[in-house]
Amino acid sequence: MEVLAQIVDKALDEVLQRLHNEVTKRAYLYQLRLYLAWTGKESYDELIKWTNEDVQQNLEDYCRYLQQEKHSKSYYNIVFSALTFFYQINFKLINRTRIRTMVKPNVDPIGGDRYTNEDVIKILQAVKITKKKNYKIHTKLRTKAIILLLASSGIRVGALAELKVSDLEKIEDCYSLKVYAKTKYEHYTFLTPQATKVLDLFLEQRKTKWIDREWTWQHSKEIHIMTFNDSLVFDLSLGAIELALNRIVRKANLQESKTGLRYEKPVNHAYRKRFNTIIKQNRDINPQIGEKFLGHQIINLDSAYLKISKEDLFFEYKKAIPDLTLNCDVLTL
Repeated sequence: MEVLAQIVDKALDEVLQRLHNEVTKRAYLYQLRLYLAWTGKESYDELIKWTNEDVQQNLEDYCRYLQQEKHSKSYYNIVFSALTFFYQINFKLINRTRIRTMVKPNVDPIGGDRYTNEDVIKILQAVKITKKKNYKIHTKLRTKAIILLLASSGIRVGALAELKVSDLEKIEDCYSLKVYAKTKYEHYTFLTPQATKVLDLFLEQRKTKWIDREWTWQHSKEIHIMTFNDSLVFDLSLGAIELALNRIVRKANLQESKTGLRYEKPVNHAYRKRFNTIIKQNRDINPQIGEKFLGHQIINLDSAYLKISKEDLFFEYKKAIPDLTLNCDVLTL
């Protein structure tokens, strides 16, 4: 059955082999599954049996179908990036201009506000009052570490799932984070002393949960920062991190209003928006270096010609620490 499934889905395999980023692969696969269900076909190979004209017509019909719901323009970009990539890899010609011009620009504002410091404190308080059967002290500490790591570093939640212990390095009373290590998107950002303290406590406490401590000690640098609190070492997947964050934000009652289909404060991205706002509003921080914390490049050649040392980056980051630090004892919340 497994071999048969591989043969039936050869068209999909061709695509997955060419997607090297796990987050992109996951997003594309999700959109392809929705499209396959909409067409009523049973396999991806059937989708490439159509002529180029039929493929184009189906993509345009699918766009009209999606327009019955209120999606942002960025959502259509994800959908049709996945679908056109699938067809082009399988030797189909797509008129992307026709599809792109079918997508109407956003008329209503879409959710895009940031968390305030008060919001983040509410989220941390929600962690404390959660009374799930298996939500033990260790798990609560991990959730707090996730929240503070996102809030004080500005990284995307997808990058958090990929972080390893080897990507951490102490610098004064903070941590430096090497984000998307060993890729062309590699960049540095940092944690506040407050977030560093909680993360250190989590990393220390989770060692007591592992059975084979000798193995984990020898391989500790290659273990992901976020793992399940089991006796064995299992990486915490992006889906598991997102699920945990969704539950806590709902518990904190921060998803009360929507704009269109989106909440005004995105569950995960609002941490990054908070960080970005604090960095940009601090006039003492070099704007170009501020973009570096987020992995942005103002000019395309920056990655090749503008090399800023980690020490210089940290010098600028320290200017934002007072505003990034929450006015509370996060361990007792």
